[in-house]
Amino acid sequence: MSINKETRIIDVNNINRKNLENLDTQESKTNSSYQLDLNFNNDLKTNKIEYKKYETKYFTVYYTNEQIKIILNNLVDYYYEEFIKFMGFNDYYNFSVFFGEKIPIYLAPNDDIYRSYDMVPEWSSGAFVINFDYYNLARASIYAHEKDPMLIQRVLPHEISHLVMYRYLNIINTPINFKFILEGIAQYQEYRIITGLDYINYIPNNKISFNNLLYPNFYSNEEIKNFYDNSLAFTCFLVNSFGINKYRDFIKELKNNNDILNSLNKVYKFSLSYNNENIIKEIEKKWQYYIQNTTPTPIK
Repeated sequence: MSINKETRIIDVNNINRKNLENLDTQESKTNSSYQLDLNFNNDLKTNKIEYKKYETKYFTVYYTNEQIKIILNNLVDYYYEEFIKFMGFNDYYNFSVFFGEKIPIYLAPNDDIYRSYDMVPEWSSGAFVINFDYYNLARASIYAHEKDPMLIQRVLPHEISHLVMYRYLNIINTPINFKFILEGIAQYQEYRIITGLDYINYIPNNKISFNNLLYPNFYSNEEIKNFYDNSLAFTCFLVNSFGINKYRDFIKELKNNNDILNSLNKVYKFSLSYNNENIIKEIEKKWQYYIQNTTPTPIK
């Protein structure tokens, strides 16, 4: 889920610790309804709007403002391919391996239309969603605001990176302790696009513990913001301290065993112990040292 840190207002009354999918719809979800694009004609009639569409190499973009098409051009394909190259996923260019079709990107012309999209929280500024259609086939979609000032540089790179990571890791339902990895690298990609730099240093205003990244609690909008900020900061710690190749190895290892701590420790060798508590302590110690001894990248 893309967060506009400057303007987003999160309704904390809608946050349920036991129902974390309400926090972030990049996490996949299941239901018995048809996929949005299978009901696309009905949506057009209900919302009384006429979408235009154009196809890129990898996506089908639905929009209403012709200027958006001109501005986007092939940017969505660039974001997709550029992130794949950055992550070293050069064998993952074919969508048909996992989803079987081009991924739709729905650009809402106003807030009411955006909130009407299936399973998209009204407080979000963008969402990557996986659900199941009538035939029980997994479908993926990206949703965003057509007039969002952050659409080009932040929202689309963020959501497209989620698409790539979900597809590479071959996950449908997201383990809760995967969330800081997925959100961290998605934000890292945002800042790479904004700055043109491959290596970003980000220091959170309010650091939380590594244990709270693994097992997050969300009782307020401040805790949500801290989670996102610290997810980005931890990604910066891994990439800048050990290099992008190590980070790629970590993601490949995670794909193989689906165990965050085991994958981190196997690749980065934080601790000689196999005890999770000891591994967490060593990771926290090294991350804290990094936070105290690094200079953040200037980002507007």
